[in-house]
Amino acid sequence: MLGLLLAVAACHAEPDAERREYDLEFLIAPLPTEGIVRVQMKVRQNRHWLRQVEFDRDPRYVRFDADGELAIGAQSVTWSVPKRSGTLSWDVRIDNRRGASYDAYMDPGWAVFRAEDVIPRQSSVTAVNVTSKTTMRFELPAGWSVTAPYRDRRGIYRVQRSDRRLDLPSGWIALGQIGTRIDTVGSTRVIVTGPSNQGVRRLDMLAFLRWTLPVLERILPQPMKRLTVVSAGDPMWRGGLSAPTSLFLHADLPLISENGTSLLLHEVMHVAMNLRVGDAGDWIQEGLAEFYSIELMKRSGSISKRRYERAIERARDWGRDVDTLCGDESTGPTTAAAVALLADLDEELSGGAAKSVDELLTKVLELDRPVDTPTFIEIAETLLGSTSDVLATEMLDGCRN
Repeated sequence: MLGLLLAVAACHAEPDAERREYDLEFLIAPLPTEGIVRVQMKVRQNRHWLRQVEFDRDPRYVRFDADGELAIGAQSVTWSVPKRSGTLSWDVRIDNRRGASYDAYMDPGWAVFRAEDVIPRQSSVTAVNVTSKTTMRFELPAGWSVTAPYRDRRGIYRVQRSDRRLDLPSGWIALGQIGTRIDTVGSTRVIVTGPSNQGVRRLDMLAFLRWTLPVLERILPQPMKRLTVVSAGDPMWRGGLSAPTSLFLHADLPLISENGTSLLLHEVMHVAMNLRVGDAGDWIQEGLAEFYSIELMKRSGSISKRRYERAIERARDWGRDVDTLCGDESTGPTTAAAVALLADLDEELSGGAAKSVDELLTKVLELDRPVDTPTFIEIAETLLGSTSDVLATEMLDGCRN
């Protein structure tokens, strides 16, 4: 009798006891002959959890279609989601110029872009304490394959982000006739991928990461679980670009430059830190990424101590004429000046209380909010136990408020 009563009570439990989650699936279908990607966003829900989706209108997004009510304005697109299930679809012109080259590109044989290029960042209207269970899958032309920055389970990629109720795919994706190499380095699953005919040095990058990532893992509060490196040659942009758990590096760039720096490790640091900065704080993330790209090579034995010192001095010379670090976007000379400052700060910390910039980095990454210059200085001086002579520089005067 008691068991029967418990069963009846469970059947009449409050609605809050049920799973407060809706299913959100993104289907991505490249159409290389047309230069577009067709995207479908499918919603399935037991209750009317997700009620509205809105995002800024981008001119590359065309041919919207939806179940239910769809409002397309001059600046935004708003979809009123049906109560149980519905689909919103659109086409995206992939090619996106960055100067004379591209940071998103597709030709008949391959495509490289970020998920953010085809899935706009969205705001949503949901009931209280409701989250999405988001997945992503692909419909590919014959002979094409895909590498995405998520774990693949029979062609379905589970998208999970703890900082959002609406989980949206993000990061670098490679499609087409591609080659991929996978290895586990320490706690990190490393995937290096790129088009088969673009001269991508997959094993070189894996080897380089095999002797540098273990050093990075000893520095980070939490190791990276996954790192996807996407590479391609022209006409892609001749640089490096980071995104969540992934990065892009042009295939022609050296792993170690003649000046003793590494763009690959610079972008790896951005991925590993996933740092948010406040106003006038770009020097912090760019300076840390470049400083540690050199540090990792020294500590792993990739470069000698003498070559490390030369790299720091080159940075000091390049940034010598910088008056302030407080711009909205750190330039090459600004980042170089930040590297020299961090090297001096590391020496100051180690001379004061047997600490280092490593401990400063840990404290910064453990913040649950964006870091700005006053916060950075406060953390450093707490570790130092006194006022920092290094951080008293006039280059930081404009970003102390």
